[in-house]
Amino acid sequence: MGGFKICPQCLVNLPVTCYYKNNQSTNNIMSWCKDCCKRLRPQNKDYFKKYYQENKIKRRASDRKRRYKVSEKEFQKQFFSQGSCCAICKTTDSGKQHWCVDHDHKTGIFRAVLCTSCNSMLGYAKDNSDTLKRAAAYIDMQYVV
Repeated sequence: MGGFKICPQCLVNLPVTCYYKNNQSTNNIMSWCKDCCKRLRPQNKDYFKKYYQENKIKRRASDRKRRYKVSEKEFQKQFFSQGSCCAICKTTDSGKQHWCVDHDHKTGIFRAVLCTSCNSMLGYAKDNSDTLKRAAAYIDMQYVV
């Protein structure tokens, strides 16, 4: 990866090696140069841990918007229209982590809000209804010992 880029903070044209890598960006490098990042954003684990804990809801909303194109308003509207529970199992407990965005992996369309367990179940089944039907039939089987 070669070339130069102007840092929007210090306005200096620097080689791309003077920038941190960013896996979430299309050009794979941060906007600010390393020097500006160090100067303006302290690289302090305690600082970031505290920041992330204090801003969990805001970060999740931002992540949903970026990853699934679902605004916080759309997410909340869907969640309340489901009765503030998981669309599949109807639990009011989100599970280990948080409420999940269910989306069609082929089209990317937002379908519903799920608990962590149901979201994982669909993920393991790879959104294949035949797999889920076979799993349901398996669970309903009566074993004679």
